[in-house]
Amino acid sequence: GVLRLGHVVSYVPVLAGFVNASALIVLITSLPMLLGLPDLSIIEIVNGGIAHASLWAVLVSGLTILCNFVFEGRIRFIPAALVGLVAGSLTYHLGMHFTAQPAGPEIGHIDLLGMLKMPLLLEGSVNWPALLQEADIPLLGGLSIGLLSAFNSALTGASLDMQTGVESNVNQDLRTQGLINALMGVLGYLPASGALSRSTAALNGGAKTRAANVGVGIMFALILALLAPLVAALPLWATSGMLFATAVQALDKGTIEKIRGIVSRSVPYPRVLVGDVVVTLVVVVSALALNLIAAIVVGILLAVALFVLGMGRDPVRRTIDGSKYHSKVLRPSIQTQLLEREGHRIAIIEVQGALFFGACARLHSKARELFGRGAEFLILDLRHMTSIDSTGCALLRTLSIQCAEAGGHLLISRVEPERRLNPSVRRVHQGKPAKPLFVERAPLRWIWLNLEANGVISMIGEEWICGDTDIALAICEDILLDRYGKSGPVQRRGIIASSSSFAGLSRKQISSIGRYTKRHWFAKDETVFVQGSVGTQAYFLVTGRMDVLIDIAGSVRKRRVSSLTEGTVFAEMGLIDGALRSATIRAVRPSACFSINAENFDRLQADMPDVALVLLRNLNRQFANRLRLANAIISELEQ
Repeated sequence: GVLRLGHVVSYVPVLAGFVNASALIVLITSLPMLLGLPDLSIIEIVNGGIAHASLWAVLVSGLTILCNFVFEGRIRFIPAALVGLVAGSLTYHLGMHFTAQPAGPEIGHIDLLGMLKMPLLLEGSVNWPALLQEADIPLLGGLSIGLLSAFNSALTGASLDMQTGVESNVNQDLRTQGLINALMGVLGYLPASGALSRSTAALNGGAKTRAANVGVGIMFALILALLAPLVAALPLWATSGMLFATAVQALDKGTIEKIRGIVSRSVPYPRVLVGDVVVTLVVVVSALALNLIAAIVVGILLAVALFVLGMGRDPVRRTIDGSKYHSKVLRPSIQTQLLEREGHRIAIIEVQGALFFGACARLHSKARELFGRGAEFLILDLRHMTSIDSTGCALLRTLSIQCAEAGGHLLISRVEPERRLNPSVRRVHQGKPAKPLFVERAPLRWIWLNLEANGVISMIGEEWICGDTDIALAICEDILLDRYGKSGPVQRRGIIASSSSFAGLSRKQISSIGRYTKRHWFAKDETVFVQGSVGTQAYFLVTGRMDVLIDIAGSVRKRRVSSLTEGTVFAEMGLIDGALRSATIRAVRPSACFSINAENFDRLQADMPDVALVLLRNLNRQFANRLRLANAIISELEQ
């Protein structure tokens, strides 16, 4: 606990193996007594000894088990294990007194006074020279017992966390247990630890808090002190039945479902579960053949081996072609057509797992393949990357050089910067401060520190590292549009005349439409309308840029789903159905719009039906283009 090593037990397959192994050990050790054959081993019972089982013992233990399962969760405040124990004990004593059934083994006399003896170290004088000469024996023995006790408690606590959904502070628990056990040793008592059987019985009885945990201990002590004669009269057949039922309930249901799914092939990808199931079964078998501690060590070593093998998997999760997948910026059709034609110069690689020496060659091979297809801008999405070493950082520097040689640039997305660094040492690139990064809640600061320490950040430039892949993609698209002179005309009349929304109309007809519209000016961060509001206007963005935001359920936050550029029409559905707005529109910089409401559009249809027909046809064409683009994006994402 002091060394903060308690979380070593948090690896789920090893934990599941410990839980199942503990349950199976309890099952196996309680079975001979349950059958009335305490002097036989499991092997002897399987080899024919079961024929000598006592029907009377099976009846008592079987009734205990049956009541345990029947009353599970049905009686409040009273554990089903206690109900089963009482039922089995009553059956045993009633049968022995009224039907002359033979007596069986019982717990026997409890010497309460013997527990109150004077501690050994306080009895008379101590032979310190002899004690120090043999100090290695109690110290090594105490260390072994302490480690075993701590490990048992940590694993039991972790298994209870899985069942209750409450995260405990395992290191604090171990420190407390260590101090108490040291005190118990001074007083002459044996150390104690968490136990899965006791904890499961308490949990099934509704004891799910720390106060309840303390209460269970106090209640057990009171029962032992006040009801010692009754406890001494408990038949071991009933107690073994109670342990058997508790062990069955402690078996990890998730592991059983995984095995069933793999065998029956009822899960979509059974091989995904094979690794965890193998680790769990190895821990179980090792525990049965050796002991629990050896099993845990074997399980952790196997988990480490599987992790090392897994690190060598393909680091490329998928690649995305920029001609098929566009950013969330809604652009005029002339720009969209250019991006569909020239977007292959942009490529996105989603990196997964650990980028180290064993995986760099595969990523580099994929990047060379993309460069061979004409890619110039390479975006590395690091959302699914878990770690990177110096070799991986060297590869990123190489890719940055190769992108520059191709006429483009390397961009990195979905990595959170280390915000604890001194702001004064933040670099300034190309004579201007780095622009703000869109930071998501991802625990990737360690990756950022590796990139910083290995010179990747300084080489790429902090302004080319984005918190969101869509922002990186939009930056590359803007560069391409500027390169081919399609970033948009600067004159307002040119924007309107070149817009696909007014294709097929003369300048005179476009000017006549202005009589039915209204002009709006929006300052930066001003909201045009909010999601859920009523509105029948459609808007044409003349200058500026706006974001389309949707509400995130259960919070006050909003998510950007797209951006609007000059020359685009938005909120046109208001002219058709007049339904509530499906999103919020907010200006990200000073913007100018023209709007037309449903009433004025009806007047336009009545006054100039030919013009209105062309407008509707253009809107339908825009709908079709957006639907086609959405289908292409969905198809790309499904690959």
